[in-house]
Amino acid sequence: MVSSTDRVGQTIQGEIVLIREIIPNQVMVYPNPSSSETNIRVDIFKPSKFAIRLFDSKGSLILEIEDEQSKTFIKNLKLEGITNGMHQVQFRLIIR
Repeated sequence: MVSSTDRVGQTIQGEIVLIREIIPNQVMVYPNPSSSETNIRVDIFKPSKFAIRLFDSKGSLILEIEDEQSKTFIKNLKLEGITNGMHQVQFRLIIR
């Protein structure tokens, strides 16, 4: 509920509803850019195995994570020890 009162004491109120449509298999990386850590949010619609790979600007693999989740999740990646620069994140669902 949000309310606002003007100078003469009159108040108005209203409700604000924020809705974000969840799209199956959507991947979001934030904050971007980042220096110490970043988050990868994935919206999946059924239990799945997945792989996240991080590549440097030369195309070398510098980080790989494989896991299994059953719904929307956020994976936090610590970036300490990774050189500054542009990197590519690859997300892959592993279909059985």
